Amino acid sequence: MLYKDLGTNIADKQKAQKLVDFISWALNEGQIFGPYLGYVPIPKEVGNLNQETLQSLSFKGDPMIVSSAAG
Repeated sequence: MLYKDLGTNIADKQKAQKLVDFISWALNEGQIFGPYLGYVPIPKEVGNLNQETLQSLSFKGDPMIVSSAAG
């Protein structure tokens, strides 16, 4: 569980960014470690929903993940 604006309870933007980066890693690359640690894999649909949630996070109003528009 996270506040939508991480600046609510995290004073340092770098710490907030590291948290977002870790969660993103855990949802993606980190999934390969789950079976070795006794965790059930996150279903793709749940992972996608969690990635969307990460996209909506901010720090004192600034987005934590900036999407690049492909054009």
